[in-house]
Amino acid sequence: MGPGSQAIRAQGRRGSLWLVALALVAALLGAGVIAATHPATAEAGIKGKAKKKTKKKVMKRGGRPVKISCRKTKKKGVICKWTYAELLAAGSVRNCKGSSKLKRKRGKLRFRKRGCKSDRGAAAVIGLLPDKLLNEGLEATSVFCWTTLGNGYRCAWESLKFNLASIERCEGTALSRDRKVTISPQGCSADEELTAAQAGVRGALSNKGLNPGQIDCRPGSPIRCEWTASTSSAGWIYSCSGAATGSDPYGDFNTGNCKLSAPDEAPLKGQLGPHPAFGVNEGWPNFHGQLPALRNDFDAETARFTVSWQTVDRGPAEARDWFFPDATYNAMVAQGLQPTIILAGAPCWAVDTGEPCNPGEGDHPPSVDNMSAWSDFVEEAADRYPAALGFEIWNEANAGLFFHGAPRPARYAKVLETAYDAIKSVDKGMPVITTGLAPFASSGPGYQRYDDFLRDLYAQGIKGHYDAIGHHGYTGRAPYEDYEQSIRIQLADLKDVMLDYGEQDTDIWITETGLSNYGSKSFNESQQATGLVKLYRQYRRIPGVPVVIVHRWRDDGTAGGALGAERGYGLQRHNGTIKPVYCSLSDARNASSPASC
Repeated sequence: MGPGSQAIRAQGRRGSLWLVALALVAALLGAGVIAATHPATAEAGIKGKAKKKTKKKVMKRGGRPVKISCRKTKKKGVICKWTYAELLAAGSVRNCKGSSKLKRKRGKLRFRKRGCKSDRGAAAVIGLLPDKLLNEGLEATSVFCWTTLGNGYRCAWESLKFNLASIERCEGTALSRDRKVTISPQGCSADEELTAAQAGVRGALSNKGLNPGQIDCRPGSPIRCEWTASTSSAGWIYSCSGAATGSDPYGDFNTGNCKLSAPDEAPLKGQLGPHPAFGVNEGWPNFHGQLPALRNDFDAETARFTVSWQTVDRGPAEARDWFFPDATYNAMVAQGLQPTIILAGAPCWAVDTGEPCNPGEGDHPPSVDNMSAWSDFVEEAADRYPAALGFEIWNEANAGLFFHGAPRPARYAKVLETAYDAIKSVDKGMPVITTGLAPFASSGPGYQRYDDFLRDLYAQGIKGHYDAIGHHGYTGRAPYEDYEQSIRIQLADLKDVMLDYGEQDTDIWITETGLSNYGSKSFNESQQATGLVKLYRQYRRIPGVPVVIVHRWRDDGTAGGALGAERGYGLQRHNGTIKPVYCSLSDARNASSPASC
């Protein structure tokens, strides 16, 4: 075989090998084992790599990419122009622009920022988002919002979620568009340390006899937890709050102390409680003949009237004349009533030297030098009237109209303490009630707000010198207002003061309550009939109100000035005819229906 033939054979073998190789590549391509690289695909790959590196660089700087556009350069590299958002202190945001360049061979990204501009819109959304999260039960710990260049703002957020038995860390996104914010949670997971701290505070509160409420612990050194707790007493629930700290989430927590406070309004039992001891306040010495109607038409247990020291006094060296109060007391007892007796009114010889005093005024307190004489009067009254429901010491001593000139807490405290000791020396079981407080909404010349006056009395040391707090439940509201709520607020205000002195379990006697047909916020007779029954039923639902006395039996047709409303408080009109309230209240008492109804 010649050289030519050998060459031809070798070329044939090489051709066969190329054919075999091409067939193998085709098979691998078909199987997807290898892929063909088109020039356009290669270009997209390097651009994608540049975009990815740019995004990574932005995120590393704490920013959020807004827009990244990349193109291939003539020198086989890639240049990207970008905008990203940057979060600054105090929730402000700025948008920064610049470029980045990636060389194909070296693979190193050159990143250049050219300038930044504040984004007030993003900052505004950041300001709104914590409240939106709070509405979802989440407390924001970090919020970052950035523009989408024409399609609103996108946000990323992290938060804490405070549950009763755990604390979780949550994260998610939000979108603000057309002034609407849509929150999209992505998930929560328990924070073991904060949950352990929460459990430690709960145990510390329980050891203090409190019922733990919400406990919110936040990371820090030391860990700090804010908490609420409550305790119940005599049907009332009192709450308090405070902060606890601990250096170790698994260790002991110091919860500190807190001031218990009453609710904003007196609590209401779910259903009507027992009927309280019920009666009517009136100048009963002038209405002895009406006492059978009070007893029978209202199934009343008491009637309230005043025994004035000035009325029975005949001088410092003379025996007292008890004829008129004796007659009223005996008339009440004869009807099966236990009188609620107000003791008040020093005679002129027993008041402060130089204080103007006219016989018959009955509103002067005794001077400090005459407290012994006051004690003698009170002791004799307690001895003469053993069937009393209780003795109320003075009427509305927080009003200058009844405590001559102006409220004087220090003087009244002495009057109360002296009277308490005198009554208890006769009958240790006889209830002593503080002055019925006029429900002034504020303080001014000649009057003092009811709870402020009570607080001043406690500051004077009256604790231990009374058995019940007296209060006058007048609403000060019109029939179209929530007048029932006014009473609940007043009683809660009193309990808040009593709580500060450990007296929260002491009863409150309502020694006057009523609605008048006369005055700027008067009730017409129909509204009075409905409203007074509502108040009476509400008193039955409030814990710790064992006595309710309505004011008054009959309208005073001659009243005027500061006492003008006395023209309309009565269950009867001035001429003695009954009003609708007479019948509605009798019905509320489940008494025998009066013949006149």
